[in-house]
Amino acid sequence: MQRVLTSTYAPRSTGRNVFSRLRLWLDLWAERRMLANLDRRMLADLGIDEQAALREAGRPMWDVPRDRDYGGRYGLDR
Repeated sequence: MQRVLTSTYAPRSTGRNVFSRLRLWLDLWAERRMLANLDRRMLADLGIDEQAALREAGRPMWDVPRDRDYGGRYGLDR
């Protein structure tokens, strides 16, 4: 049981982390909305096909990519 509740997986309770997580979610939401509004030419400039852009834009804001999820699943330790 102790292995499951390590600091990597245990939720952090500080207010700073809660607000950091909310800020990240809102940033992701805005980025995905902008991505959804790009035309094919703009997507091609970024090297992204239309289907990949639509898949990314359709993800919920709390679905954080691993490279943006600092500190693991529950926290944002920078």
